[in-house]
Amino acid sequence: TEKGELIEEDAMEVIAHLRKALMQGPDEPGLLTWVYPFRELHEASAASNDFSGRAFFHDWFIRNAINQGLPLNTVIGTDT
Repeated sequence: TEKGELIEEDAMEVIAHLRKALMQGPDEPGLLTWVYPFRELHEASAASNDFSGRAFFHDWFIRNAINQGLPLNTVIGTDT
């Protein structure tokens, strides 16, 4: 809640979905895989406050593509 309290009923609603997701996880990458530069964006944002806008733009751009039907279902980092 806004007071930092955890309502047990609310948590129980989510747990079933998390268990199902873990049990039915994919065994291989999807058809379209997004190689996301987690480390690189973090390092660039830490080095310069001006860079954070570009990092947010990348996320906003892919969010819009997914919302328009891009069949993206796998994301990995460049270190992987």
